Amino acid sequence: MINLKHITRLNSIYWAYAIKKNVQTKYPPYRLWIEPTSICNLKCAMCPNKSLEKSQLGMMDFDLFRKAIDEAKDFVHDINIHHRGEALLHKRLFDMIRYAKQRDVKLKLHTNATMLNEKNAKELLESGLDFISFSFDGLDKDTYERYRVGARYKITVKNIKDFLRLKKVLKKKKPFTVLELIDYIKHDNKYSLNELSEFKRQFDELSLDKLVVKNPHNFGGNIHLDATNGANAYSPCTYLWHSLVVLWNGDILPCTQDFNGELVLGNLKDKSLEEIFHGEELMSLRKKALTGDLSKLHPCSHCDMIKRDRILGVPVNSFRYLQK
Repeated sequence: MINLKHITRLNSIYWAYAIKKNVQTKYPPYRLWIEPTSICNLKCAMCPNKSLEKSQLGMMDFDLFRKAIDEAKDFVHDINIHHRGEALLHKRLFDMIRYAKQRDVKLKLHTNATMLNEKNAKELLESGLDFISFSFDGLDKDTYERYRVGARYKITVKNIKDFLRLKKVLKKKKPFTVLELIDYIKHDNKYSLNELSEFKRQFDELSLDKLVVKNPHNFGGNIHLDATNGANAYSPCTYLWHSLVVLWNGDILPCTQDFNGELVLGNLKDKSLEEIFHGEELMSLRKKALTGDLSKLHPCSHCDMIKRDRILGVPVNSFRYLQK
């Protein structure tokens, strides 16, 4: 349920972004991504993670995570405890979740589900985690294993089903559980709505809350897509007005599409989240976004997220995104 405080905060973001077009914001970050690790156990075809340099790979120190939570707990709406890597690889992930939940922070986790087992599924269900989404691309074995290189279709489906069964047995309402598919139909020209319905049917008796089909995106130009997404009309990046990304080493980025960390705004070890959100570097990016001055700004100049259909001056996908 969306409360009045939530609506007020969204109105402030909308006013600053779409109406006043302010480069300086008077509110703190609404949402954070905190990256427990940039390491992943898969080499997915549509993800640039496999191309990260060795120096870009690592695990977040628990003390650094605590610093982020302690700063954000009084103002953040929610935190995505994942980014480029597979969060379940971090040995202290459950400690991180518990620490944040003890401070009443709303937490979301996105995982490829390949590392789910009975032990960590139970820990996730008892941790207080608010939201979990399973990244699963392809309705059959051949397609899934072609896109999710290193994963096995039957094993991952079993992991997800076992998690959902345990959630039902334990009578847990949380975490809200989503199975997320990227829509490759435009690329493969393969699946019908009937096939999608048939795939979904295997979860009907389980506690799956939602199945979401998303359009693929190009990760700021780091992945080539033959098909275009949405409209050709330009919209300033909405992330710049509401969110920050904290990498495993403390570097802070303005946007999740900056996969290679080209637009580092500062480091959490040296500055606070609010200092960075209100800082000159991010204000300069907002100004460039508003004027469309992106030709020399990578990854923004190649990002397909800034060319989407709009309502009331805001990309449609942002309306769906911010209401969660």
